[in-house]
Amino acid sequence: VKDLLDLESVHMAYLCEALE
Repeated sequence: VKDLLDLESVHMAYLCEALE
């Protein structure tokens, strides 16, 4: 489960950077 949450965090961070 921790891996999934970590992956989601990284994914969101990546999207934020991509949008910026």
